[in-house]
Amino acid sequence: MTEGKIIKQWKTKAGYDGVLYLMPMGFINGYVKIPIIHPYYKKDYTEYEYYLNPHGGVTFSSFPEWDKNNFYIGFDTAHLGDKSSVEILEKYEIELEDNEKEVLKSYTIFRHGTFRDEEYCTREVENLAKELREANNRIKKESWRYLWKVFINP
Repeated sequence: MTEGKIIKQWKTKAGYDGVLYLMPMGFINGYVKIPIIHPYYKKDYTEYEYYLNPHGGVTFSSFPEWDKNNFYIGFDTAHLGDKSSVEILEKYEIELEDNEKEVLKSYTIFRHGTFRDEEYCTREVENLAKELREANNRIKKESWRYLWKVFINP
């Protein structure tokens, strides 16, 4: 099976590391690396997915194959209304095996719609990183308020 590849890594405006990962079927996934001190670290995205709004919703929260030492939260662009791109696979020199090419051709659901390119996915990662920073700040503030009420000024 052909593997995907990282096509972009950068520090987001919110201060987290962002990653664009090209899947072998011609879709780009976006990820934000989460530090250990973040309240969503090692938590399944179903616990907080309604607070974050990347393209198609959060679809990933784990340690990815390409970086087993760090936890990421991310999204994919393989939803109804999204389109895959053979051209982007060629651009980043991802060679598909013959059987994979046939599978890609058979995905009629992804032939129509909009291809979510690097620029679009970069914006979505930036927005997700901003939402994660805001969630981090909000949860920390709520925790301090609780501690203040319970232990310092009961």
